[in-house]
Amino acid sequence: TDHVSVSIQDSNLCRRYSAVVLNNINVKPSPLWMQLRLRSIGIRPINNVVDITNYVMADIGQPLHAFDRDKLKGDSIIVRTASPQETLTTLDGTSRTLDESMLVIADEHQAIALAGIMGGESSEIDDTTTSVVLESANFEHYNNRKTARKLGLNTEASTRFSKNQDPENTLRALNRAITLLQEYAHATIQTNIIDIYPEKRTEKTITISTDYIIDRIGDPDLTNKTDIVAILRRLDITVSDQDDNPTLTIPTFRPDLTIRADIVEEIARIKGYDNMQLTLPKRDLTPVRTNPHIDWLRRAKRTLATIGCTEVYNYTFVGKELYTKCGVEEALHIELQNPISPETTHLRPYLLPSVIANIDTNRKHFDHVALFELEKGITPATKDDELPTETNRLALALYDHDKHHNYSDIKGMVEQLLSQLHIPEVAFSYVDEEDVLLTMFAKSRRAAVTSRGEVIGYVGELNPDVQVAFGFNGVVGIAEFNA
Repeated sequence: TDHVSVSIQDSNLCRRYSAVVLNNINVKPSPLWMQLRLRSIGIRPINNVVDITNYVMADIGQPLHAFDRDKLKGDSIIVRTASPQETLTTLDGTSRTLDESMLVIADEHQAIALAGIMGGESSEIDDTTTSVVLESANFEHYNNRKTARKLGLNTEASTRFSKNQDPENTLRALNRAITLLQEYAHATIQTNIIDIYPEKRTEKTITISTDYIIDRIGDPDLTNKTDIVAILRRLDITVSDQDDNPTLTIPTFRPDLTIRADIVEEIARIKGYDNMQLTLPKRDLTPVRTNPHIDWLRRAKRTLATIGCTEVYNYTFVGKELYTKCGVEEALHIELQNPISPETTHLRPYLLPSVIANIDTNRKHFDHVALFELEKGITPATKDDELPTETNRLALALYDHDKHHNYSDIKGMVEQLLSQLHIPEVAFSYVDEEDVLLTMFAKSRRAAVTSRGEVIGYVGELNPDVQVAFGFNGVVGIAEFNA
C-alpha cells in the first residue's frame, strides 16, 4: 500500500512533521540550470529528486528529505529517540552508534534517518526509485545541535535546524518541492499531505513607543515615526496602530525578536549604524555611595601597612593540630563533614592561630616579623534552631628575635591604629578572667581593650606554653579585635 501514517513520540523534539507520498517518480539528472545554481553555493548535484530537496532548502531555508517508499518496512513513520546502542548507517556510508538523546526517523523495524541531520543508507533514493515519501519537518534546535556535535556530523540541514527554524515553513517548502517534482520528475501525488503539528507556534507581541526607539537610537534627525512604521512593515512586523505606543506582532520566523531592545536594534540596523552621529550619552552624575565598613577596612589596612605590618591571607579552615597547639578548645570550632586534608578540618572562630602559624613560617627568614589579617571568624550556634555566626575580626602578631618583651610594642601599634580609626574613649585594663581567646595570651601580660566601657578586643604577649610549642626564641606580641 502507498498509505503511510506518522506519529511523534516527543513533541518537544519534533515540533511539526509534514509528509506526502509521491508515485511515478522518474529519477534522472536535474535540469542544468538547477545543477549550476546548486554548484554555485557548494552543493553537489546528485539526481533530480535529491537536487530538488536541496534547491528548496537553499531557496526557502527549510530542509527536506526524500525516502524511497519501497524500501520502508511497513506503513508507519515514527519520530522517536534512538534506543541505547542503536546503529544507523547514514548516507555517507558510516555506521553510527546512537544514544537515547538522539532523535531519529524510523519505520516499523529500524531507524531510517538522523532527524534533521542526514538520511539513512537503507532508504536512499537511487535510479530504481519510483515512489518517495517526501518529508518536511521542524526539529528542536538544541537537541539537533547537540546530536550533530556528538556525532561530528555537520550538514546543510543540521546547520539550518540549529538556528531555530520556523515550523510554519514546513508546508510552504513541501508544496514548493511537490511542484518541482511534478515538473521535473513527473511525480503524481498519491496521498493527501500529512501534517502533524502538536503545538502551533504563536506570534509574539511587543508594545513599544516610537519615542523610546528614537531616544535609544540617539539621533532624532535619522529616525522619525513614519520611517519607523515603514521599516517595521518591510520586516513583516505588523503594526497595530500608528499612534505613539503601537503594538507590534512579530512573525513566527523571527524568534530572535523578544524584547523592545531587539526592535530598536532592527531599526538601527536598517537605517545603518554608519549613518548615526556620534554623540556622548547624557546622564545625571550622582556621587557614589560609600560603604562605611569597607571604608573602615581600607583605613585599617592602610594604617597597619604604614606602621610596618604586612597583611596575610589565610584559609577559613584550620586543622586540629594548630588550634590544639595554640591551646584553643575544640568545642568552639565547627567541624567539616568532608575535609580535604588534616589541615582543613574545622572552621576557625579566631584569626590568631593562623597568624601565629604565619609568624612561625616567616621567622625562619626574618628576625623581625609584623603581620595582620582582616577576615571573618565563624562561631557555632548556641541553639539548635540557629545558624553559625560570622563576625569581622582583626588579628595582629609581632615577633622580634632579639626581644624578650613585646607587650609595649604591640600595645603601641594598637594605640596608633585605634587613634587613626577614631575609636572613642579607648582604655586598656588588665583582665584576669579566663576566656577561650585569652588562653593564647600570657596571664601576667595581657589587657582588655575597651571603647566607652565595651570590650572590643585583647592585646598582650603570647602564652609561654604556646611559644614553647612553636619553638619561638623571642616573645610574640599578639592582639585580636572585633572589626
